[in-house]
Amino acid sequence: MLRPTSIFLSSSPRILIIGSGAIGLSSALHLLQSPTPPSITLVERDINLKLNSAVLSAGGVRSQFSLEENVRCSLYGLEVFKEFINGGYLFLSSTPTGSSSLKKNLQLQQTLGAKGTELLNPSGIKNTFPYLHTRSLLSASYSKNDGWFDPYSFLTGVRIGIKKLVKFGTCINDVETNKSTGNISRVKIDGKWSEFDYVINATGANANSIIDLIPGLKRLPIEARKRTIFHFKCPEIEAEQGHIPPLTVDPSGVWYRGTGELGEVSGGDFICGCTPVEDGEEDASDGTVDITPSYDLWDSIIWPKLYSLSSAFGSAKVLNQWAGWYEYNVIDQNGIVGFHPGCGNLVVANGFSGHGLQMSPAVGRAVAELVEGGRFETICLKRFGVERFEKGEEIFEEGIV
Repeated sequence: MLRPTSIFLSSSPRILIIGSGAIGLSSALHLLQSPTPPSITLVERDINLKLNSAVLSAGGVRSQFSLEENVRCSLYGLEVFKEFINGGYLFLSSTPTGSSSLKKNLQLQQTLGAKGTELLNPSGIKNTFPYLHTRSLLSASYSKNDGWFDPYSFLTGVRIGIKKLVKFGTCINDVETNKSTGNISRVKIDGKWSEFDYVINATGANANSIIDLIPGLKRLPIEARKRTIFHFKCPEIEAEQGHIPPLTVDPSGVWYRGTGELGEVSGGDFICGCTPVEDGEEDASDGTVDITPSYDLWDSIIWPKLYSLSSAFGSAKVLNQWAGWYEYNVIDQNGIVGFHPGCGNLVVANGFSGHGLQMSPAVGRAVAELVEGGRFETICLKRFGVERFEKGEEIFEEGIV
């Protein structure tokens, strides 16, 4: 394997970005900021964003993570998205271990520059969020600076902004590699072959569909997992709180948030979801699992947990539901960023397991740094490399939702 070096010393290097979700678009944006912008081709089969994972998500952005890399990436995301963010984030804890983790994580976050997060004891939780039952809660971590935004508006805005600066395609048909180096030499896009200096795999849950086109290249530990979001009505919560509650995460993995602007009253509209148990989840990467929402989750898991948090949720009525794909890293649920060890000019940026949107500005910048200079410059993401799985150096994040 040979890795091209200093390609930006040549005129108009050729870069292919596969996937124009949040990470793919962020990579393009940062590459276009180079003094000598490359020639970029962006391939996206879901041009209307109907199945885009970010668009179908809760759109959350937060600094409340347990790993330094994730905190740093999210702080940059908060900076980029600061004009769009509303609502806050509230993580609940019901065990001494969970409370200890919240305290330890807050210390790390503050050391790295995060602001606006505070630890609450049960009385603090009750005073701040009077509708919540605190009998089973020991503590909470609350940040007013975290929150959510509209992913669709962001993605469409970026696409419009770079429309005249990149070439677009819709389908990768085939990949050809150099027999002596193992690097990608040509890619067939919409029936036509083109040569590229670098290829960036930002296809999210479909990451291995590109890997599989390169003979002998080891697959990434990524599967497509279905996540269902429910839209429900519950005016009683806002009546008690006085405004829209933050995105609240129960220790069980059940979460909910309001749907309006910070400080407003939306009429009691909420969205919610949960992280299904590991056992029994199906990998949808091969296309055999449809996108039909898992309707049973509301009655079996979500509503009972909501009701245990607040009796006001007893009147909650489901209005709608939808499902999207979650790019699930089955080993350590963290992002995979860097050159693929089996192909020197293939950069992977996948596997963020639900927090790719909020980290996309930092990951896109990191990808641009790799192809421009061969190394990370602003935030070191070496521990997120593909090689960690072979070395047994997995890194685990406590704050996966």
